Amino acid sequence: MPTRVPQTALSLLALSFAFAAPALAQEETPEPKVTYAAETQITFRGAKVEGVVNGPNGAFLAEPRRLGFAPMITLRSDFNAEIDQSVNQVK
Repeated sequence: MPTRVPQTALSLLALSFAFAAPALAQEETPEPKVTYAAETQITFRGAKVEGVVNGPNGAFLAEPRRLGFAPMITLRSDFNAEIDQSVNQVK
């Protein structure tokens, strides 16, 4: 046989939640507005700054010169002798 919880216990539980809810609520505070300066100046006077360069070491890569090759064939400027012979072959 199931046991019944008295109504007074349930009503007390409901009242305790009703009064506890406002205590848990937090007031919302507006976020503070942050403003930054337009320029930031850093002076290193009197300070010793040590470090290691992480960038390239300044290597200079030059393109190698193009090699000049002597042509293996000689170009002729005229074909007069061959043209004269071809005329004889056509006749």
